Amino acid sequence: MSRSCAFNEKQKTITLLIVGSVVSVLFAWYTQTKAALSVSSCSYLDPILVDITAFIAGIFLISEGIYKLLQHRETRCLFQFTRCLRVWLGVSITVIHILQFIHK
Repeated sequence: MSRSCAFNEKQKTITLLIVGSVVSVLFAWYTQTKAALSVSSCSYLDPILVDITAFIAGIFLISEGIYKLLQHRETRCLFQFTRCLRVWLGVSITVIHILQFIHK
């Protein structure tokens, strides 16, 4: 019985991670497209090194968050929230800086 409960918690965590990541991508995309249209795009003048560094930091947050999620598979979904949050932030940072890099 405990095995099926753990499976349900895993499924909840995976669902939370996927839904949150999709929302993060959509939010980052929406923010960047609106900013590109309405602001003078001064953030796009940052050196390319800023985008590369932020991209690496985003990938680190994603990989570290997923590693911790896998390391603590049996943990309840509610306690996995901060690990999912790390992944969501990493996804947002990565998407924003990919879009800025493409714009340059």
